[in-house]
Amino acid sequence: MSREAAMFFKIGLWYYAFCGSIFLPINTTKMLLVRTKIAPSTSSGIGLFADQFIPKGTMVWKFMPGFDLLMAEEEIKKLSVPTREQFYNYAYLDKKYGKYLLCSDDARFFNHSDQPNCDERTDDITTATRDIKAGEELIVNYKDFYGDIQRHKEIMQGV
Repeated sequence: MSREAAMFFKIGLWYYAFCGSIFLPINTTKMLLVRTKIAPSTSSGIGLFADQFIPKGTMVWKFMPGFDLLMAEEEIKKLSVPTREQFYNYAYLDKKYGKYLLCSDDARFFNHSDQPNCDERTDDITTATRDIKAGEELIVNYKDFYGDIQRHKEIMQGV
């Protein structure tokens, strides 16, 4: 097992089965506080969808140190190029911590919209901004918490 793989397994980060070049996530909702599923998104690749009715104000996700991963840029630079690219695909530079945060559950599949149905402006939690129906995609505004927004050209309009 490579050093990088051992690091990911040590913290229980990657719950993936690798098949060729496709990663198939195993359903886990440890720090997602509502039932969700991932599916193709009409807005961007794969999305996170409600698998239950979520009333307005419900806490949807909560950061949990030791389960979710915070990594400094210096640590990330030690990863191989393919691992680093995969990491950056799902992690983001958190404004509060000044480190990259990688959700260990399917919360990494939240997509962006300027009109989100979930709010991440409160440190370490995500809440529903309105009632969300089962089957509806859960969306956040990356501009509220991304410290490296310039890396995301698809959402730079209006910044």
